Amino acid sequence: FGIKNNLSRVIILRKIIKKEKYKTCFAFITETNIITIISSLFIKTKVIISERNNPYKQKQKFRWFLMRLIAYPLADIITANSENALKYYEKNLFIKKTVFMPNPLPEPRAMLNTNLNQFLSVGRLNKQKGHDILIMAFAKFIKKHKLQSSFFLTIAGIGEEKNKLQELAASLEIAKNIFWVQNKNIYNLLESNSIFILASRFEGTSNALIEAASTAKSIIVSDEAAKSLKFLKNNHNCIIFPVDDIDSLVKSMEKLVYDNNFKVKLSDNLINDYYNYFSNFNTEANWKKLID
Repeated sequence: FGIKNNLSRVIILRKIIKKEKYKTCFAFITETNIITIISSLFIKTKVIISERNNPYKQKQKFRWFLMRLIAYPLADIITANSENALKYYEKNLFIKKTVFMPNPLPEPRAMLNTNLNQFLSVGRLNKQKGHDILIMAFAKFIKKHKLQSSFFLTIAGIGEEKNKLQELAASLEIAKNIFWVQNKNIYNLLESNSIFILASRFEGTSNALIEAASTAKSIIVSDEAAKSLKFLKNNHNCIIFPVDDIDSLVKSMEKLVYDNNFKVKLSDNLINDYYNYFSNFNTEANWKKLID
C-alpha cells in the first residue's frame, strides 16, 4: 500500500516538473527528498534537498535507508541545518556536494522573565524530545522543595507518546502540575513562562530552541540539542546538561529558580550573543546562492 502510494506520488510529481519546466526543485525531509530525486531523473532540473534531523540517531525503515543510499548521490546539492548531519553524509554516503544551511532566525525580541514558577517545553511528543526525562526531573524538583502547589510545567506539542507521558505524570503524582497544549503561538507561551527547557535526546536544529533564544528566556537544554547552536555556552547564556541525566536537570532547575543574579546574567548574555549571531546571518542570500 505504501509503495503504491509513493509510486503514484513520483508519477504525479514527475508530470508536474516536466510540464512546468522548473529550473530548481527544493525538497525537505528524507522521504520527500527521495521521491523528488526519483521524480526528477533525466529531467534538466536542479534538485536541492535538505535534511532536518540527526541521521546518526534518527531511526528509519530499512527500505528508506537503502533508497536514500542510492538516491542522495543523485541530488545536485544536499543541505542540512547541522554540520554534524553533513559529516554523516560525507562519511557514510561519500557525498561531497553538501552545504550547511542553518534554520531561519527570528528577530531578537527580549521578554521579561516573569512567572518564575512556570516551566515550558515545546516539541513533538515522542522519544526523541526527551519529555519523559523532563517530567521525571520536574517531579523530583517540586517534591524535593515541596513546590507541588505552586510550580507548573507546560508541554506544547502533539505526538504518539502523549498518553504514555500523561500516565508517567500521573504515576509520579504531578498530573495537576502539567498543562498539555497544542497549536499555540510559541511567543504567547514564552511570554507566560519564565524557563524554557529542551531535553531532546538528539536534534537537527530545534526551531523552538531558536525562538526561545531570540527572546532571551532562561534556557536549560540537553548537550545533544545545544550542539546545533554554536553561540550557546554553558553557564554563560544558558545551562547545558548531559542528555538523559535527570539529576543534572534537577540541579539546573534549582540554579535558575534560586539564583536570580545568575538567571539575569544568562539572559543578558543570551540576548547579546543571539543578536550578534542574527546580525551576521542572511537566510535569503544563502538560499539564493544555492540556486545561482
